[in-house]
Amino acid sequence: MTDFSGWVGTVGLGGPGLGGWSRFELCALTAEGPVVMVSGPDLMSLAWYPPDRLALGPVTYGGMVVRRGGSSVHVVCLDNSGRSEVWHGTSSGFEPVPSAASDNDAVEVLWRLMDPGVTRPALGEIMGRMLLWAWVDDTQNRWRVSPDRVDAVVSGVRAYARSDLDALASLLEVTPEVPVTPASIGRLASSVGHPSLEVSDLTVQRTLVDEIDYLHACVPTRWSLAADLRMRFGRIDLAQMVMAAPTPDV
Repeated sequence: MTDFSGWVGTVGLGGPGLGGWSRFELCALTAEGPVVMVSGPDLMSLAWYPPDRLALGPVTYGGMVVRRGGSSVHVVCLDNSGRSEVWHGTSSGFEPVPSAASDNDAVEVLWRLMDPGVTRPALGEIMGRMLLWAWVDDTQNRWRVSPDRVDAVVSGVRAYARSDLDALASLLEVTPEVPVTPASIGRLASSVGHPSLEVSDLTVQRTLVDEIDYLHACVPTRWSLAADLRMRFGRIDLAQMVMAAPTPDV
């Protein structure tokens, strides 16, 4: 049985203050704790992005919708087995509370983002994520102590935001194969230092959908790449550029 208390406890009671408005956050439940994927003024704003950018399955433990009010925090949780809980936090701390009808919409959003059929991306999207991951990872390692570190990552993010994957690939000194296929993405992974995407059991018949779902699970998601840019580089603007970039047309 999932124990949501640890994740909920890290959400914190900080909110938008006493102005009478709310802020909503969509969070993924990970081994490192909750990761904020997107935020907005209402629940509808959390579902503004295409669902493949906010996929909760299969690489997370589930998700949470956090509503921050002037003096309290309301959290709706759903894990990857379908179990849900609602927690309410005040200055006295967090405690589980009965689910109300008003929580159903948040649960529906979380269910939708755990559905592989809803969140399945195009192959070009996966290739773009692979290249962006490689550029961010390369920048973190190669430019770790350089004052030009942030400037270095900006060039790759801007290419990604323009959906110019050729420019992003040239920064990495690689040439993606055309047309894009699951096999070509696997070969690209080995070229840019991503863990191998080769499947060990080649006797199992796999459809194209199976291949896409496998790659989708292995290649870092948009929201995780955006979180890296926020937390490691301190650039909320770059994170927003990544989330808002069009799906690459390859």
